[in-house]
Amino acid sequence: MNKFLMSMGTDEDDHDNSTSSDIENDLDNDSESTSNTENFPYACHICRKPFADPVVTICGHYFCEVCITKKFQQVSPSCPVCKKDLQGIFNYPVRLYAKRKRMGCKDWEDFAKRKM
Repeated sequence: MNKFLMSMGTDEDDHDNSTSSDIENDLDNDSESTSNTENFPYACHICRKPFADPVVTICGHYFCEVCITKKFQQVSPSCPVCKKDLQGIFNYPVRLYAKRKRMGCKDWEDFAKRKM
């Protein structure tokens, strides 16, 4: 597995009608129960580069907005990680931005470098 990416072990059925904050709260709570560190990826699952305008899907996976939009429109309307139907919903990743801010990172490349 690429060292920039971390699997987001979520229960796919739990997030059908959830908001971005609900999804990220659930993910954060799940990770806190198993570890004191937050389990966020540091790069896009599609391009494998530091995020460029990240979004979170209804299933809790993080991608660059351009990457997931292109994949959704041209290839498949399902999540590239877990294959859940995305229903065209891509949310603002509130907790991911908050973590970057807490870490004092100026941009997503700096955020990814700190994980290495």
